Amino acid sequence: MKVCLISTTGGHLVQILMLKDLYQDLDHYFVTVKDDFSERVLEKERTHFVTQILRDPVRFLLNDMQSFSILRKEKPDVIITTGAGDVYPTCFLGKMQECRIIFLETFARVSEPSLVGRVLTPLADLTLVQWKPMLEHYKNAIYSGPIYEATEVGELPENPKIFVVTGTHTASFHRLVKGVDELVGDGIVSGVSGAQIGHSSYEPKNFHWHRFLPFEEFLDHIRGSDIILTHDGASSIGLALSHGKRVVVMPRRRELREVEYASKQNLARHLESEGLAVLVDDVDDIPAGLVKASEVRPTVETSEREGPVHIIKRFLEDL
Repeated sequence: MKVCLISTTGGHLVQILMLKDLYQDLDHYFVTVKDDFSERVLEKERTHFVTQILRDPVRFLLNDMQSFSILRKEKPDVIITTGAGDVYPTCFLGKMQECRIIFLETFARVSEPSLVGRVLTPLADLTLVQWKPMLEHYKNAIYSGPIYEATEVGELPENPKIFVVTGTHTASFHRLVKGVDELVGDGIVSGVSGAQIGHSSYEPKNFHWHRFLPFEEFLDHIRGSDIILTHDGASSIGLALSHGKRVVVMPRRRELREVEYASKQNLARHLESEGLAVLVDDVDDIPAGLVKASEVRPTVETSEREGPVHIIKRFLEDL
């Protein structure tokens, strides 16, 4: 059995990588959009790149042609995807070639379906959602629970280590990077052990940083930290929670051109309501947010769920 793992880059790609226990022993390949992040994290994988569509008809046609060529070459039996829109040509053409389609709705979608989800579910042989409210929108879906399973956090050391993460979004989030750098420089915040600053136009002067780290090195930084200070990106938050870290979230803002869409921060707000994250509005709120995160020890309730990997494994075994 050959498996095509397709997603756009950023958080969607990270969620595909979280399925490693599922695909590592199968004949598999990746399809994604080419950028610094995807090239780095997939450098040891067989990977094909397609054009990012960006709702452009010409780009859609290019993506369609590339997708057809890759499918003809690879001839997969199953396509597994988390979205977003750049995956549609592969899924549509794959369905025409009798591929089975598995769609895992993104971790970021708590109560509202994604556009690609609305389009892909009619094609999908298996649809999984990571939050129960999503079952109202996808009638034939299965609740798998989050791909990132929150674990119990430990006691904080006297001097906790803080790791700053801006995500893979192509828009600069220099407001966070510069703000933290100035807080460190002024002695207001201490313990920043490093940062992955992505496409930030500002380069820190008071702590070590990287643009993008290889995925395993990135995870090492997560594991070695006590508090993750990040934007409202699903993968950054999810990876922190799955490693038992406290999370402080400062969302990107559309009016400052830090993101193209109007973020409702649904995921961050939901996690804050569950005591799993601290949400701050701006740089000035970060010191208080870090104190709050240090004082709160989230409790994680055990829920009866199989998880996406086990559900998809069983589906593949039954083919």
